[in-house]
Amino acid sequence: MPRASRDGGKLTRDKVLAAITASPVPLGKRELSRALGIGAEERGALRGLIAELERDGLIERGRGRRFAPPGGLPEVAILEITRIDRD
Repeated sequence: MPRASRDGGKLTRDKVLAAITASPVPLGKRELSRALGIGAEERGALRGLIAELERDGLIERGRGRRFAPPGGLPEVAILEITRIDRD
């Protein structure tokens, strides 16, 4: 259920989602602002769009208040080595 972020504004829900999904690493609000080229006056709208995308399940919040697409690999994982071979 796509919605426009603001009337006549350049910041849209689709642009925010595209920036988050295109990034190889999870993004915080500051990095996302830089990637989208927005100023301080649009950060309130960005916060609202992030909350909306998170509520709709299109992004998820990770460690350090960073956002990424859902279902991605975690930044940190615990591995158990069960055997070692030549490869």
